[in-house]
Amino acid sequence: MSNEEKQLRDEHFAYRKRGMIIFLSCIAFVALVLVAAIYGYRVNQESIYIEYVESSNVDYKVYLKENDFYEEEYMGKDQSYVASLIDNISADFNYQIDMGTDNVEYRYTYSVDALFEIFDNEYKKPIYNPVTTVVSEKSYVQNSSKTLSIKENVIIDYQEYNQKALDFVAAYELYDIDCCVTLRMHISVISVCADYETESTDEYMISLSIPLTNKTTGITFSSSVPTSERQMLACSNASNVAQGFKVGALIAAGVEVAVIIGFVVFMVCTRDKNTDYQAKVQRIIRNYKSYIQQINNPFDEEGYQVLKVNTFEEMLDIRDTLQFPILSYENEDKTCTKFFIHTDNKVLYLYQVSVLDTEEK
Repeated sequence: MSNEEKQLRDEHFAYRKRGMIIFLSCIAFVALVLVAAIYGYRVNQESIYIEYVESSNVDYKVYLKENDFYEEEYMGKDQSYVASLIDNISADFNYQIDMGTDNVEYRYTYSVDALFEIFDNEYKKPIYNPVTTVVSEKSYVQNSSKTLSIKENVIIDYQEYNQKALDFVAAYELYDIDCCVTLRMHISVISVCADYETESTDEYMISLSIPLTNKTTGITFSSSVPTSERQMLACSNASNVAQGFKVGALIAAGVEVAVIIGFVVFMVCTRDKNTDYQAKVQRIIRNYKSYIQQINNPFDEEGYQVLKVNTFEEMLDIRDTLQFPILSYENEDKTCTKFFIHTDNKVLYLYQVSVLDTEEK
């Protein structure tokens, strides 16, 4: 091999080695970024729970017609009332939710309707139960306060409903029935987060039931709003951070695949006979290191009968039979390696690997 050929080969090896180092460094770096992005995504993707406390009540006033007995304009809650003296009822519906943290984004809606019901006590079923919208649905988004407070005032004409119930009962000569009008506030609180929306919806009803057709009447309040501390799934900045890590992980994964493909293409394109030769020699030495003894000087083959062996496995069989060591020597140009076994009767068994795959002269 000429000096010019040696120089070209050495430059090629150096170029290939630099390329391998660069590609492997990039693969390792992108892999670390990918692992970090996946870890960040998993940490921030964990469900976020917000503690909150709810409360509800209805404050109402029963306004009276002019009469000879009551000086007051209205009567307060939790009393009995003479039905014929009631003019109208003013009800203040209140709902409040106190969050355990600031800046939780959620949406809430509410509406108020009136259920007018005539109920058959014998069969335990309603005979007549139309629903009238009193306050149309209202919807809001809350994201800046720890406290949400809903207040809605509703005025109901008691005498109108009472007269309607009396007319219905008289028209059909009904007996053993109950009549009442129930004001109902429907509330829905939803965490504004696509991943959790179906799990974080709370729907409640606050109601005020007012009996009709009786000589005296009392008003009953009921609410499905729980009074104990609870938890809800909610959105926060962590959800956005998780999405950022997810995007970063996808980008890193794409870059990693591209770099690996580039590395494979580089290795194939820069592969030559020298590369194949070195790989084959290193594989033999790695797999059969305990059977091979390397020497530093070329073996003098003069006077020996040289028998060429086709495979290294055959060399192993010869070694086992003759009980002689396998020696190896690589020339100074590193273009040819000889594996041989020499015997006392001047026979040399030779297996050779070279760049040109020809016997070195």
